[in-house]
Amino acid sequence: MEVAYYSDGPTEAAHVRSAIDASQFGEVQWVGVISLVQDSKKTIHWNVGTGGSIEATAVALGDTVYFTSCDHHLYAVGMDGKERWRFGTGDVILSGPLLHQGVLYFGCYDRRLYAVSLEGKLLWSFRAADRIAARPAAAGDLVFIGCADGSLYAITTQGRLRWTFHAKDAIAGEVLVAGDRLVVGSWDRTLYCLDLAGTLQWSFPTGDITGYEMGLLGDTLFAGSFDRNVYAISLSDGRLRWKFACGGEVRSVTAQDGRVYAAVRDNSLYCIGEDGRLRWRFRAGAFFIRPPLVTTGALYVGCADNRLYCLSPEGGIRWTFEAKGPVSACPVLADGLILFGSWDCTFYALTPGGIPAWRFATSLATPAPIDTEAMRMDRTIRFTVSHPAPEPARQRYAGETLGEGKSTYAFRHAYVKDATYTRKSRYG
Repeated sequence: MEVAYYSDGPTEAAHVRSAIDASQFGEVQWVGVISLVQDSKKTIHWNVGTGGSIEATAVALGDTVYFTSCDHHLYAVGMDGKERWRFGTGDVILSGPLLHQGVLYFGCYDRRLYAVSLEGKLLWSFRAADRIAARPAAAGDLVFIGCADGSLYAITTQGRLRWTFHAKDAIAGEVLVAGDRLVVGSWDRTLYCLDLAGTLQWSFPTGDITGYEMGLLGDTLFAGSFDRNVYAISLSDGRLRWKFACGGEVRSVTAQDGRVYAAVRDNSLYCIGEDGRLRWRFRAGAFFIRPPLVTTGALYVGCADNRLYCLSPEGGIRWTFEAKGPVSACPVLADGLILFGSWDCTFYALTPGGIPAWRFATSLATPAPIDTEAMRMDRTIRFTVSHPAPEPARQRYAGETLGEGKSTYAFRHAYVKDATYTRKSRYG
């Protein structure tokens, strides 16, 4: 997609990479050539519409893989690619399923946490105060889920509320369970550590939205933030051990075998040692949304450039597979197959060599749209112009976009990186 800007001097077009079908936004005009764009929230989590896209990570058991879709369904598909069953809900599902004690749990935009049997039958549902976007977590007889109003719920496996913790802003990320402690991040720029009874043990402030997905090595918690840092924090007392500065907003982190992997919006996957030193950095054609699946001898990671990458433990490319839409889900490995969904409304199964074994289409062939108008209502974009507009234009549009909020389409959703200017536009 090319987004055009104009001013009283030479005007360039910018390539904007998006983790959705950017063609839906059309062409957008802005006064001046934008040299810096900053979004105060940088997320689409509460503004996805109905479509066939698969955003979340699947879970597999035996000869069946379970995954959710923005078409309102939880799917069960056999390792032969044939549908076993589907379970319908009342709205978009961004939450991947959790399999715990033989039951599938997932949240939904319809404000419900669902418990579904492995045969696709509803066991119970719990109504939250607001929409749910993240995968649940569990410990013993409790299931934990956060929602858009900042509530963190502990619900028994029978569907009864045990306790509620309130952050100061939305919880859109997963809860990390570590023994008798829980850690969750919030849009209020804070990581919270609770015990299983819901009592706050410590809180850790960051510079921006934090804690979408986190990792743990021993007593050290690893969390990323939109302030561009990866934090290593003592799980015991919440004290900072080190932080590592990345080149973009850190969306998700995982940790395994003494290494920390960070998915960053500067189009890079970072591998950081447990000591806080960079081991390697892999650059792709767009940004990474989730960290990789780490296996013996290989890493598998999806990217907004529509590719699934297979990397060596040292960050070299083994092979790539190209889908028709961004791959935001972390793949899973089951029955000798690499399993993942894409924003292109398809669930894929690949061999270890990257060869398609089968693919499964969701009920809708149209990718899920983004409600950019809803996002515009509570987002603020700050920008500078490197080439000033004429005085009449500056008076009329100072600090504003041209048209009926049209510039929102280019910059106000989670999956947009800073524009890079490439060539002159026909508007010049």
